[in-house]
Order: sequence, then C-alpha cells, then structure tokens
Amino acid sequence: RNQEATVYVGNVDPQVTEELLWELFVQAGPVVNVYMPKDRVTNLHQSYGFVEFRSEEDADYSIKILNMTKLYGKPIRVNKASQDKFAYDVGANLFIGNLDPDVDEKLLHDTFGAFGVVVGAPKVMRDPDTGLSKGFGFVSFDDFESSDAAIEAMDGQFLMNRTISVGYAFKKDTRGERHGTPAERLLAAQKKLQSKEVQRPHTRFATGPRQVGLQTGFPAPGAQAAMAPTGRKGGTARATAASRVGALCRRGPTATAAPPSGKCRAGVTALTPASTPRIPADTQATAEFTAKTAGVVAGLWVAGTVFARVDPTIALTWRRVERGARLGSAHGPARALLAAERVALNFMQRAGGIATATAAMAAEAAGMRAVLLDTRKTAPGLRLLDKWAVAAGGGANHRMGLFDMVMIKDNHIAAAGGITAAVVRAESYLRERGIQCGLEVEASTLEEVRQVISILDHQPDTLVTRIMLDNMTRRQEDGSLDVSLLREALALIGNRRVETEASGNVTLDTVRVIAETGVHLALGSSPAVHAARPKFLQPEFYGSIARQLITQLEVDYGLTPEQAEVVQALYGDVTAPEAEEAIQGDFASGALDLTKSEATEAAPAQESLNVLNSLLFAKAGDGDVPAVEDLLDVQADPNAAADGQTPLLAALVLGNTGLAGVLISRGADTNRPGPDGKTPLLVAIANSSVASAEELLDNGADANLADSEGVTPLLAALEGGEADIVRSLIDHGADVNLAGPEGVSPFQWVLSQDPIDAAWVSEFISAGADVNAPTAEGAHPLDLAGDNADVTATLIFAGAIPPPEVEAR
Repeated sequence: RNQEATVYVGNVDPQVTEELLWELFVQAGPVVNVYMPKDRVTNLHQSYGFVEFRSEEDADYSIKILNMTKLYGKPIRVNKASQDKFAYDVGANLFIGNLDPDVDEKLLHDTFGAFGVVVGAPKVMRDPDTGLSKGFGFVSFDDFESSDAAIEAMDGQFLMNRTISVGYAFKKDTRGERHGTPAERLLAAQKKLQSKEVQRPHTRFATGPRQVGLQTGFPAPGAQAAMAPTGRKGGTARATAASRVGALCRRGPTATAAPPSGKCRAGVTALTPASTPRIPADTQATAEFTAKTAGVVAGLWVAGTVFARVDPTIALTWRRVERGARLGSAHGPARALLAAERVALNFMQRAGGIATATAAMAAEAAGMRAVLLDTRKTAPGLRLLDKWAVAAGGGANHRMGLFDMVMIKDNHIAAAGGITAAVVRAESYLRERGIQCGLEVEASTLEEVRQVISILDHQPDTLVTRIMLDNMTRRQEDGSLDVSLLREALALIGNRRVETEASGNVTLDTVRVIAETGVHLALGSSPAVHAARPKFLQPEFYGSIARQLITQLEVDYGLTPEQAEVVQALYGDVTAPEAEEAIQGDFASGALDLTKSEATEAAPAQESLNVLNSLLFAKAGDGDVPAVEDLLDVQADPNAAADGQTPLLAALVLGNTGLAGVLISRGADTNRPGPDGKTPLLVAIANSSVASAEELLDNGADANLADSEGVTPLLAALEGGEADIVRSLIDHGADVNLAGPEGVSPFQWVLSQDPIDAAWVSEFISAGADVNAPTAEGAHPLDLAGDNADVTATLIFAGAIPPPEVEAR
C-alpha cells in the first residue's frame, strides 16, 4: 500500500518462496507484506515480487544490503518499486474507478496482470488518516497493447461487488490531457524497436556485477525456533516474534548451541559456488584444517553443509584438538575442495573467532550471575550465524531484531517527552495489538533509573522486564574502570523483579569488574564480540595446486609464508598461472602496476607490502569483506591510497557499511579526503548512510572538516535532507555557526528555507547558534525570519537584538 516503502525484487529463482523472501528481507526491518505474482496456469511465481516495509528508510536499507545477493546461484535485483515504474513507464497508465472498498493492490495486480506486464506496483488511493480506500486506483503497463486490451476487457465489468470504470489516466504535467496520445504511442513503439529484445521487468536484471563475499542470510521456510523467548527470570517465558526467524540457542549461562537447521542450510546452498572446471576432473586432494591458535571451534555443521553442497562424495573427519593440532580433514576431488574450502573456512573462521572472543569474556565473568549478551550489530545476512557462535562460546542472545523485544532508547525518550510517556505509549501499542513481548528501558542517569523504578512500583501490570544501565561506567586516567555509578543504580533497583543490563565499556579487560557489581546481564561491545575474526584456521592442501601457488608467491613477490597463504586463499580456485594473471589484474586496478621484477628489487619487504596494499584496494573496490579482513591481518595498510582514493572511501562509495566498519576498526583514517577533496564523512552523507556517518563520528571523524570548496558536513547534511545525520553531527560537536562557501552558516541556512522549520530553529539555538550573526550579505537572522511570527519570537526570546529597520517592522 505504501509504494515508497515497497521494493521490487527481480531475477528470483523458481525455488524461492514468499516465506523465504520474508525471512531474508526482515533483516533490513519490519516487513508488512510480501507478494510474488503467480502464473494463472502453472501457479508458479513469475520470477519477481514485491516486499513492502513499514518505513521508507527500511526499504532503502534493504536495497543497499541485499541488491545483487545470490539466492540459489542467481543474483536478485532489488530496487524501489517506484523507481522501476519510472524507468519503464511509457505512458500506458490506467485509471480504475468505482472500486469496492475491499479491493487492494494485490487484487488489482492479479486482475490486470492477465493483460500484460504491470510496471511497478498498482496503487489504490487511500485516506492518509484511516488508510481506507478512496474508491479509485492506478495501474501501469509497459506497452499500449496491454493497456488497450485491459480497457476493452475490463471497462464496465464487475470487480468484487461493483462495476468498475477503466480508462487512461490524466497526465500530471498537463491540464485535461489523458495518457494514450499518439505521441506517447509513437515514442513507445520507437523504444521497443530500439531494444533487441522486449523483456519483462523481472528478466531485465538477469545479469549483473559479480557480488564478492558472503552477503546472503540463512533463511528457509518452515524452520523451527530453538531459543526460548525473552522474558523475566523466574517467570513464564513470553512468546515473541523470534519464532518467525528462528533463534539458535537458549538464554542463560548454561546455553548450548544447536545447529541452525534449515535456515542456515538454505543460505549456505545459495552461497556455495559450483566446482571449478579449470582443474582436471580426476585430480584428488586432501585438505587438513589446522588450529593455529587456541580457541573455540564453531561452524563445523555449516562447513560440512558447504562441502556436501559442492560434492557429496567429499569425506570429512573432525576431531577434538589442542593448539597446533589438526582438527579435521577433507578428502575428495580437488575441483570441489578448492571451490568449497574458502566458503567453509569463512564460516568457520567467523564463527570460531566470535565464539573464542565470547568464551574469553565469559571466562572472565565465571562465578558471577552476569550473563554475557551479544548485540544486534551483526553483518547483514549473517546475524543467525553470529548469534549461534556467541551461544557456542558460552554467551546468550539479546533480541534477534526490532520485532521480538521493544527497546526504549534515549532517542525514543526524547521524542515521547520522557520515560513515563514513552513506556505508556509502547505498552498501549502492544496491548492494543495483542503483542506479547518484553519491554526494555534505557537509563543513563540515576534520575532516569528512579523514573523506571516509579513505573515498576506504581504499575503492577507494567510490561517493563529489563533496565539497560547505559554508560554508567567510566574509564579512569590510569586505565581502570570506575563502576561506582553502576553500583548506585543497582542499589536503587534493589530486589525488584526486573533484569538489569550493563551496556558500554564491556570488554575483555572490564567484564569481570562489571560482573562483580551484581548486574544480571552484560552487553558485549560490538568490536569485542562480532568484529572478532582471528586467523584461527588454515587449510593445507596435499596433492593439489595450492602449495605450488604459495611457493610461487613467496619467490616471485617477496611475501612471507603467512602473507602468501592469504593471497593464495583469494585466488586458490584457479591454477597457478591463471592466479598470477588474476593477481596482476588486481594490481592494475590498485593503480600500482607491479611486476615480478619490481617486487624482487632492493626492498622486498616494502614491495611485499605494496603487493598487499594493492590487493587490499582491489578487494575493497569489490566489496569483498572477508578478503579485506584477511589482508589486514597480514599487515596491509588500511590507508594505502591509489590515485588519492583510500579503501575506506571506496567502501563508502559502494555504500558497504560493513566493509567501512571493518576498515575503521582497523585504523583507517576517518578524515583523509579523496582526490575530489571530500572526506569520508561527506561521502557517507552524500550516500545517505546514517550508520556509516555515526560510526565515522564515533571514531574520530571531524564534524567540522569541510571539503575543498568549503562545504561543511552539517551544511551537506542539511542540503541533503538527512535529519538523523544532522542531529548526530550536532551531538558530535558540529559548529552550527560555521559558514560555508557562500558565507551562510547552517543556522542561517535553516532560517533561509521556505517554510522555516521552527523545530530546527529551536534545536540549533539549543546547540549554540548565534542569533545576532548576519550573513555575508548583511542579513540579520530576524531579517531571514521575515513575517514568521513564531520564529521571530523564538529568536527574540533567545537574545536576538532587532536592527532598527526590523524593530520598526
């Protein structure tokens, strides 16, 4: 119903179901509806569909993280339904009148889809307050033959209980003229002649750039939930929506992690490549997996699924090991082993790294009642695997998403006007809709803790089950952690029947100090848990070409054995000569143009780093997160630039927030501009990436650093309409009085808009805006306010002194 919050999904494999699409796209936000039009004869979907979210922001986010994701080997195309309509709209737009109130968009699509390809999603006009149909709607086709047939067949026919009228809609840009004019028909005919093949919208995107890395989630229809839903300790667990996406462990300090059943199986199947044909089919090989460091092994079930998917004849053997020992082996056709080992190893390294980091933190808190929790800040598509690994390491899972626990944070409290008002609204919403789930409230001060306690004491039926004590610990100059404020908060809460959760500064060296306060739960920081990915495992091949390639890399390019193994892993599915050619191609894309002779000259160590840096830039440009992490592990420089472009800037241009986060966590310079003078923060703003902008600001990005033309981040965010980024910039010290290239400050820019946003004016004044500073042209803020009495009053109350001409007015 909300076309702006609806995305078009094309090039969908026949095996994909509406349930699978729902479980994949719900990772981007709450999904309202999934619809895949079906053929009337075969009852099979037509390789495309639509997914409607609750908000436009979630729809935009799904496009960024899921476009070109491979499902069953086919890259799906995800874009806005409205954009799809715009791209293929030829003017064959119909008006459907006298609609029955029960006719919805799906029925319109089913009815009119019989006459041809419907472009975009049909639209039923609705009352913005009630959501009820106004009795008319619109349908667009990709050619006039289809629209003419629809008018001839459907005008005056019954649809539900009413006789509908069908005709060409009026044009938006002219008065009284309808679509279907001879000029439109001529243009449509010419457009068709210019195309070699007239394709349906869902087949236009059958091919696309290869998406490197693991971008797909693990959904599969019919999977059962294996985690007890979140609830009060000692009480009955409350049913939550987690059962719809399948959690992977039980809460509690004795959690055991079961394999993630059908959900992971579908994702692994979609991600796993076919065996490479470049190796002789009769070549056999054995891969031994070695534990290079002590740690917790996780992901064996997923790895086994990968190998079985490529070739079920591969024999796997796993065993318990000590450090340095072989933990398992795989024997079978070399083609299949080399195709599967990188995907399997990626799963195992990620899961093992997370489980190892979790186990280390859980061991520090051993003997305490505190349970280590994970966060929702997981990699897109890998949330279930990450949470499974946390459970395997001895931790417990926080909520799975925005749907299985209501969490009232500081921004919600500010919007609602206080904690009490926010809780009342949330509880009313849940009760009116019959939703049973816990409610967690964030408190960052003792006064806020008292407000939550008041709710618990005076409202026996409250749904509040947990208090998050946020940032109530402070790092001292000597490196120790001050937990006195956290202890005071816990003393205020006492023995009330509510869980307490400590958030902020929860790391390996602080978790025990925090646990000793008696808090129930400790929310592990995202870098401490989900970013953990040590070089935990390494496959060694015998009887295959991999060792030949490693040796060649060491000799020809001056790489250390560890660096050569990483590079080999990136190109290990081809023979040595072909891998060398591929590596040279990536050198060229890294703009270093290295050759073997250059790599073995006077400074081989420096040249080897140049090799790694060039590959790092190439893999960052591909969006290949695992490859980038591997290269950074062996000393590739996250700030190495090619033609002034850094890997971080490349990741931000791609809109790859996960890759940007990895580079930032590994030391990428958050203020280094590109060749066009734009800083990483300005690139994130230009791409409307709120998450990347906030992560940059949290990691040292200068909120006032302008580009080469003098445009500041705050001005760029205002001009781009990025309200969330504007607030984040102000929170991180952006100067609301810093003028841009035209001599206008952000505050003056707000005052110069028509109409003026009074809320922004108040917010900027609170942030220190100078209410008397004139523009470069001499215009006083009161001049800019013009006849807006409310804004004028706000400025005067804030201390604005009217110039004589303004005072007279």
